[in-house]
This record gives sequence, C-alpha cells and structure tokens, in this order.
Amino acid sequence: LVYEAVVSLVPHVKKLADWKNLSLKKRPITVTDKEVDQALEDLADLRRKEIRAATGEIIGATDKVVADLDMKREGVPIEGGQSKGSFIFMDQESYLPGLQDAVLGMKEGEEKNFPLTFPSEHFQKHLAGKEVEVIVRVKEIYHLERPAIDEDLAKSVSFDTLAALKIKLNENIGAEKEREEEVRFERTLLETVAEGSEFEEIPRGLVQSELGKMLGELHHQVTSQGLSFEDYLASIKKTTEGLKTEFEPQAKRRLEIALVLKEIAKQENIQVPEEELSRALDHQTKGVKDKETHDRISSPEFKEYQRNILRNRAVIDLLKRAVLGTSSKK
Repeated sequence: LVYEAVVSLVPHVKKLADWKNLSLKKRPITVTDKEVDQALEDLADLRRKEIRAATGEIIGATDKVVADLDMKREGVPIEGGQSKGSFIFMDQESYLPGLQDAVLGMKEGEEKNFPLTFPSEHFQKHLAGKEVEVIVRVKEIYHLERPAIDEDLAKSVSFDTLAALKIKLNENIGAEKEREEEVRFERTLLETVAEGSEFEEIPRGLVQSELGKMLGELHHQVTSQGLSFEDYLASIKKTTEGLKTEFEPQAKRRLEIALVLKEIAKQENIQVPEEELSRALDHQTKGVKDKETHDRISSPEFKEYQRNILRNRAVIDLLKRAVLGTSSKK
C-alpha cells in the first residue's frame, strides 16, 4: 500500500517587527460620580423587598407579577410561547412591548386575552413584526419596596457609612475598568506587532481550522445564553459560510499573532520551568473527580497545550515591559 498525505506546514515569520522600540500607552482610568450613583441605584434594586399583595389589590407600575402565559398566532400555539410562573417586572422593559401596559390594573386570579405585536427586529424571524394573541393568567402580585440610598443601605451591606460604601464602589468600578483596559492594551499591542511583521503565506488549511475554532467559540457563547444558534444566525441575517467570510481577516490575524509569539519566544529563549508547569497542571486537576477529565488534563497533549499558554503569557509580559518602558522614556 502507498499512502499520500497533504499537510499544511506552519509558516515562518520572515521579518519580526521592532517590538522593543514600539511606543504605546494605556488609557487613563477615571470613575465618575454618575457611575458610582448608578452602582448605588443597582444595589438598591437588588435589595428590594417583595410584599405579597392583599386580596383584591391591582397590579401597579412598579410591581412584580407571577403569571402563566400562552401565546397563539392565528389560533395555533406558538412553539415556546407557553410558560408557567413567568415573572413580569412592571418597571422593566419586556421582550414583548406592551405586555406591562396590558396587565396593568389586573388582579390575582384574573385572566385576560389581548393582541400584541412582536418587534420587527425580533430574533425569531417568523414572529418578527407579527401580531399574536396573548392569554395571561395572573397568579401572584408582589409590591416591591426599594430601600432608600442612605446610611441604612450601607449598613445592610456591612459598611459603616454611605461614604465608605461609595469609596468601595469607586474602587470596584476602577478595578473593573483596569481589567478591561489591560485586555484592550494587550490586544492592541499584539495586533501592532503582527501588523509590523512579515510572514510566509499562511496555508488555506490553517485558516480554515482557525475559522472552525472561531465559529465553535461563537456557537458556545450563543447557546450558553439559551439561544438557538440557527435563530441567532437568522436574527443577524447571516449564514455559516457568510460568517466564515466575515471572520477570515480576523482568523489570519490570530494566526499571525500566534506566529509572532512563537518567534519572540524563540529569539528571547523563553522557556517554561517544569515547576511552573507542574503547578499549573496541579491547579487544573484540583477538585476534578471525573476520571475522563482527569486523564485528559494529565495527557501529554494537554501538558503541551498548557506549556504554550504559559510561554505565550511570558512573551506578552515581556512585550508589555518593553513597550511601557519605551513609552515612559518618551
């Protein structure tokens, strides 16, 4: 037997950008009083108390309603349009505009039929812009008492004063902005180095493989939010092939960044100490009881994967030190 195999060879970096003399700066981090005030508003909303409405009381503009919903179109039940014990928050925007207005003033035990129109941009295209019949059966009504933004609110979350709570919220918002800026800066840095470098032609097979990974990541992101990937594609008016075409420049850039990281590690002789790799692998297996998962983490393939992650992290840290050092000098 004679076998022939066609494989994609990993391309080389023909010319690496002069990363040691780049000049990039991080954006300054600021937290406004408005952002702190909004965080206080959100905190107060989270600590609202629910008080069951008395018999005969009607639904108010700030209440929480527990209801059974049944939706039909032209007399035919809509798939997924039936739900028991759905929450309707009267002061929050609904996925079905007009729902709150329709139930306002109803009492517990009442049932009401009314027509509503789905938004024209709704992700379920067969319902977008269409009128449906909605049947609501009110099961429970709760009045929501929102605490005042004062010293008592601060004490309820273990702060002595409202001023101390504001200081902590300011710190938390600033820390989150720092994390976001760190991600943005690293992405910009890697893209800048890749743009300034020259590469051998990247084989089509590698690009297709990277596109497959990107679509897999998007699929996981969409389905983890409880959405159908097919409905998502319909909502953005794209096909899988259309997304591949759209993602192709990004896929090539991701491959170029991977090549750049590998080349810098080679030139700078960046190695991952075995002790560091062992600690990372031990952390991965900590608490894992499933034998299949444990065996996968213990495999040589996963070990090499983890080594690459640690090596890339070391290269990125090297780049940041060099670039931020250059920026500070200039």
